Amino acid sequence: LLTTTQEPAPVEQEQPPAQVEFVDDIKPIEVPIFTVDIPSTDVLRVDVQKVELFGVGIPNAENLTPETIAVATHLVEKIGVENLSPEQIRVLVTIVDVVDVAGYSIETIRMATQVVSSVGVENLNPVQIRIILQTISRLDGDIPKIQALQKMLAATMKDQRMLQHDQSLTAGNKALAAWLEIYNSPLPPPIEHIPLPRGIRMIAELRSSEHAAANLAFYRQQGYNACLITIDGTETTSKVLELVNLVQYADMSAWIAWAGPERLEWSIYQDPAKITALLKVAAPLCKGYMVAWRRTSAHLVAQDAPYLEYLVQQVRAANPTICVVGESYYGQTWENLPHVNRRGWEA
Repeated sequence: LLTTTQEPAPVEQEQPPAQVEFVDDIKPIEVPIFTVDIPSTDVLRVDVQKVELFGVGIPNAENLTPETIAVATHLVEKIGVENLSPEQIRVLVTIVDVVDVAGYSIETIRMATQVVSSVGVENLNPVQIRIILQTISRLDGDIPKIQALQKMLAATMKDQRMLQHDQSLTAGNKALAAWLEIYNSPLPPPIEHIPLPRGIRMIAELRSSEHAAANLAFYRQQGYNACLITIDGTETTSKVLELVNLVQYADMSAWIAWAGPERLEWSIYQDPAKITALLKVAAPLCKGYMVAWRRTSAHLVAQDAPYLEYLVQQVRAANPTICVVGESYYGQTWENLPHVNRRGWEA
């Protein structure tokens, strides 16, 4: 059994209050916008430009050009001030300031404002904001289709956290469309149980052939007799075969797993035809297949039955005698929303 665990986040210790020293010879001086303490007896006036759009104060106004304010004002009027929250108005000004919005439709800018607001404008750089605009622009005119897709995904895929982080799940994603066809097909019959051989001592994981021969020889001398090869869809079939051959040359049995990097933002819905081609070329030469590893492991995604069963069927079709190993896991899952006190943890 393979067990993946994730420890609860440590509780931050409360810090003692900072010590503040007061200097008696600093005189407060009143200025139009705010009060500052300065070590001087001279009267100092500080003028800070203040800009309001429809009653909403705009931060960093001193860095904004009159053109930016004019364009932002025009867009707010077109979208309708009643359709924008104060925070969205501030975000809209930032978008206009950092990105050339000429050529984008009002609907694209409105949707981009909502997206940037939900992500947090402070978490995005100008390049990322531009990408958001470009992506929404390509989908402009298909708003009902986008909304219908999101509702359908929420009803189809049980791991809701994945849907929030995977930004590739769009109407134009051909790989997703192929997976949805698989989801809509009847589940295949259960695979035959093939018991594991005893005495497996496996090392993990092999992704590159560089220095592989020497490293595999070393671990073989230490008594290990198996090696896990992981793929993420970027490999060629010849590259996968090379890795399998290296393991076999070291007198070890090869195992394979569809894994991917351990990040929620990386989509497990890569082209199923590409995944199948890589697994089918490796399976006849491998002793076993791991259904969950790294990105496909339960601490990052709860695999839906159609997803898991489809890949298992492809592997067994290529090698009817290959061992198939699942995952035993207890810990935080997508249901553990607060990520504290083990609420939402499950086996």
